[in-house]
Amino acid sequence: MTDALDIFILFYVFFFGSVVGSFLNVVIHRLPRSRYMGSDALVCPHCEKEIWTISCPHCGHEIKDEDPRPGPSKASGARSHCPKCGAMIRWYDNIPILSYLFLRGRCRSCKERISARYPLVELLAGLFAVASFRHFGPSPAAGIYFAFLSALIVVSFIDLDFFRIPLIVTIPGIIIGLALSPWLPGLGLLRSATGALAGAGGLYLIRRVYLLVRGSEGMGAGDADLLAMMGAFLGLRGVALGLMAASLLGAAIGLVLMAVQGRGGRLRVPFGPFLSAGAMIALFFGDLIMRLYLPA
Repeated sequence: MTDALDIFILFYVFFFGSVVGSFLNVVIHRLPRSRYMGSDALVCPHCEKEIWTISCPHCGHEIKDEDPRPGPSKASGARSHCPKCGAMIRWYDNIPILSYLFLRGRCRSCKERISARYPLVELLAGLFAVASFRHFGPSPAAGIYFAFLSALIVVSFIDLDFFRIPLIVTIPGIIIGLALSPWLPGLGLLRSATGALAGAGGLYLIRRVYLLVRGSEGMGAGDADLLAMMGAFLGLRGVALGLMAASLLGAAIGLVLMAVQGRGGRLRVPFGPFLSAGAMIALFFGDLIMRLYLPA
């Protein structure tokens, strides 16, 4: 009976996380196309030209950034719709993961292919909800760290598309991490503040050294903000482990991509997803890593 109840609870936690993941998909899609990405213009990761306009998915008209933003029409309200044909998405076509499988990855109306990113984000959010619940139990820490992991998902996918880390996520994330640090095991306000300062300052020094050695910027300021947010939630030890893991992952994948694409060391790779992966490793495996390499 207990095992069946545990499975039911974990299933419920996973479903809740996947529903949150559905909302994260909306944020990932809309946030880069809003005014909340900072003062700099967006840059296309392919041609590296600034993006000033966005085409309407219905009529193809280019909407400039300074154009007024009308409210949602009475016909559509705030409901989700297909970005290709504009058809409203029915509730039964908006069930996390399952709807994508039932529709075989295509819009019900226009049959255009739906990006596999949508179920991937929902799956990741569901798995992170379960991992947080299993690791921290039914406690405030589980909810807080799930919110932290959700923010990392948003940051990672936006950085992959636009080589930009949204300040609207990281700066409030730093403040929330500091404010909620007393409810996080083994952290507290002092350790949280130390981690945030060390994260931002440490990456700033790395950027300066890279600039002196290579004569160009190797990391953006957004990476420092992200590392500061990691420090606020993970502390000094967590941010150090996260940065080390991110560097190893980034170097390994970067070498593979350069070997495949043959760009002679000039390949541009966003570092935000690697920092996020490093934060996840530090959060769930930090204690194990410390016991392995620093035995008592």
